[in-house]
Amino acid sequence: MSNQLVPSGNGKILEEANALMQNLSIVPSTNNSHMAATNQSTMEFEVNVMGNMTDCDFYIPDKSGDNTALAFRVAYEAATTCYCSGSNDEKKLCAYVESMLCSVAPGLRESVEEALIGIGIRPCFVSLPSQADAHKIVESKLPPLDWPSILVIFGYCFIILFKFNKDEYDFQNKNKKMDF
Repeated sequence: MSNQLVPSGNGKILEEANALMQNLSIVPSTNNSHMAATNQSTMEFEVNVMGNMTDCDFYIPDKSGDNTALAFRVAYEAATTCYCSGSNDEKKLCAYVESMLCSVAPGLRESVEEALIGIGIRPCFVSLPSQADAHKIVESKLPPLDWPSILVIFGYCFIILFKFNKDEYDFQNKNKKMDF
């Protein structure tokens, strides 16, 4: 969309249009009836509205390596701050926990990125330690963590994520109560 289409003085309209355009996804058409009949691919596309996308920092280790575990430590600190502040910003908290996951298991990054986009989170990658100065990250202000501590924290996050309400579970019959 160009500024020429919007009359002078209507910058708000342009901002809203740009925000709407950022939430669109252009994908190949799922209507394959023509392809099934002719066995040829078509150049048809669909435009999907993805809802409200939230930009969230996503801390990743540098490709050259992060022997200080800075990406995990920054994501852990951000998740702790987000959770403890009571901000109820689940999308940011989710992005920070997923950053921690990708710091421990880098091979999951592509599928995690797809999942985040699928739930309305647009990851803004921050490669650490190389981009620490640009993002005003001071390593000395972060908790010192070694790899055994990181793995314990990482495991604890998953226990918290999957905790269940004991009142909903019947321990004697070992069945989840089904209340409809």
